[in-house]
Amino acid sequence: MNSLIDESVIQNMKDDLGKDTCHKLIGLFIEETRLLLVDLEHAFEVMDLAVIENATHILKNSAMLYGATSVAINAKEINDRLCSPRKIINNTDKQLLALIRTTLKAYNSKYNNAV
Repeated sequence: MNSLIDESVIQNMKDDLGKDTCHKLIGLFIEETRLLLVDLEHAFEVMDLAVIENATHILKNSAMLYGATSVAINAKEINDRLCSPRKIINNTDKQLLALIRTTLKAYNSKYNNAV
């Protein structure tokens, strides 16, 4: 199993929706995640906490839905802290960007027909 992609989630999607629909949805996930990555890169540069909070909120849900569990967990940790009254961001939170890039490469490599 690829540690970036939970294949059991993908298999459940294929079983429930069919292979073609699953691949189309994965393509949409890849594209949405690319756009969120661009938003996050800029937001981390300028420390726009509202954009980081919004993007991590979307990522924690969509990444989990598509089996990108590591991205989902990391995004959830950041989002939970940003939803607190103190709005805490750590220096290591930027590591999410590299994780997203690596995960996108894994999805593109495995599901290049879906893009």
